Amino acid sequence: MKLKIKGYQVVKLELGTDSHVSPNSTNDDLSFQIGQFYNDKVSNEFMLGFKVSISRVELQLNLEMRFIFEADSNIDEEFKQSSFPKINAPAIAFPYLRAFISTLTMQAGYETLMLPSFNFVEIAKKDC
Repeated sequence: MKLKIKGYQVVKLELGTDSHVSPNSTNDDLSFQIGQFYNDKVSNEFMLGFKVSISRVELQLNLEMRFIFEADSNIDEEFKQSSFPKINAPAIAFPYLRAFISTLTMQAGYETLMLPSFNFVEIAKKDC
């Protein structure tokens, strides 16, 4: 089966200064979630969603972004249980998410934010 990213979209975006973070805080608070979604009406597509929340002294970012993957054949239960939607698809989409966040923060006048690397194999193991 051949797959490709058909498109992506920001579903939710909140960016601003967090007045609740202590000015003496040195740690970033990062929350990162991934989910897969299947549409019964479009049997050769699936969506991958990311939720990212970052709190810093000077920045509060909440982002939901979805990626649409298209296959050259119908997606079945075997595919849904495979490693592709849980490991490979996030690894393919993550650079787009990371680039979006770094460009957004830079263009908005904040210090450019680079998400750390993630091990999607380990994340998939935790979700099992």
